[in-house]
Amino acid sequence: MSEPTPRPRDGVLGVARRPMSPAGEPAQTPWRVLGGPLGRHTAARSAGVGALVRLAVLLTALPMLLALALRAWCLQHGFAGQQPLWRACYSDLPAMLGNLRLGASTNDPVVPATVLRALAGLAGGVDARAQTLFVLLWALVALVLLAVCTVAIGAYRPDRVLLFVLCPALALGLLISGDLVGVTLIVVGIVAWHRRHDLTAGVALGLAVLSGALALAVVVAVALLSRRIGRSLRRMLLTGAATVAATCVITVGLSGTSALTDPVLAWWRAVPSYGSLWVLPTVASTSGSQSAPAWFRQLLEVAVVSPAAMTVISLLGWVLAIGLIRWLVRAPFRPSLADLALVGVVVVLLTAPAIPVQASLWLVPLVAMSSLPRRDLLIWAGVEVAYFAMVWPYLGGLENADRGLPGGWYALFLALRVGAIAYLVWGVIENARYG
Repeated sequence: MSEPTPRPRDGVLGVARRPMSPAGEPAQTPWRVLGGPLGRHTAARSAGVGALVRLAVLLTALPMLLALALRAWCLQHGFAGQQPLWRACYSDLPAMLGNLRLGASTNDPVVPATVLRALAGLAGGVDARAQTLFVLLWALVALVLLAVCTVAIGAYRPDRVLLFVLCPALALGLLISGDLVGVTLIVVGIVAWHRRHDLTAGVALGLAVLSGALALAVVVAVALLSRRIGRSLRRMLLTGAATVAATCVITVGLSGTSALTDPVLAWWRAVPSYGSLWVLPTVASTSGSQSAPAWFRQLLEVAVVSPAAMTVISLLGWVLAIGLIRWLVRAPFRPSLADLALVGVVVVLLTAPAIPVQASLWLVPLVAMSSLPRRDLLIWAGVEVAYFAMVWPYLGGLENADRGLPGGWYALFLALRVGAIAYLVWGVIENARYG
């Protein structure tokens, strides 16, 4: 048996049915611009691999140009101080440059840390000019990774490829961290599994697991769906395990065991941070609660989630994700692998200690490849853009409260974002129940 065909609410293969003209020809719709089906008069070569590659090279420049435009001020004046927050051009990359050049730990997963360390060696220093060069070098690598994602999605769902490239949320986190490495690997892994290239899927997903914990949710989805449809996992799992083992051995030999253990320990000791619902008690306690009644302040102190409790919540999130995926593969209208992976990633993300701005990168390709209608993607992406605009003045206000966004407003946009992310899971569940 093969992977089931996605069954969205609004039409076959995730594409709304196109209205017919009086002459019986399919009417042109505005959705065509966002990745609709090919028309009957489209040249055959436009659906080929070469056309997809050319399309990827051209269109992936758009989100990258927008990402560079968002950080234009910082690229010109530097990333130090509080100004990057007020200018909404902050990036984690410049702060990592010193440790990367010294070979010290950055608490990043192995694979993206290796890529960034190679780029840091080309930066030529740690001053402001070197930081700008480092970000620009990463932008070039990210552009290539975007092209790879676009071609892979085109092979999986050609009718949805432009939804990925033109998603408003894509540009927001491209230049903040190296997460795009892991995102690209899970996309390649999903597409390789779908096309029955088990060796490629094993290598890609093995490296993806070493690029971010969220990739484990994708592996779980692959395993449970394969078991349900009676497809052997032996080759893929053996290849993936060998890839992980070889990468770990090489990493330990070059950088020591800390390169493997530091990211795990950082997760284990994590406290609730920005973007997560679990940080709301902390936000409330630092937002003018001194004038609140004593009982309310005591309630906030009790509600603050400790590191130990946060670890338990995260582990329960993994249990919930596995259980939900297992239930969905037995649903009347079984979701596709992209749908199942989206559910797993979202559930794990919502129960994580933090949901940083760049976390949206993990969701964009999965939503684009899923059976969710375009409306759901645009709603979620719009909320992501609104949250992006609000989080920076709030963080800046922690140092200068007179200029910053009040904690109450930040909590509102945080809740809206979490609700929009959770809505994606609800959409997949609705499709699985009712088709």
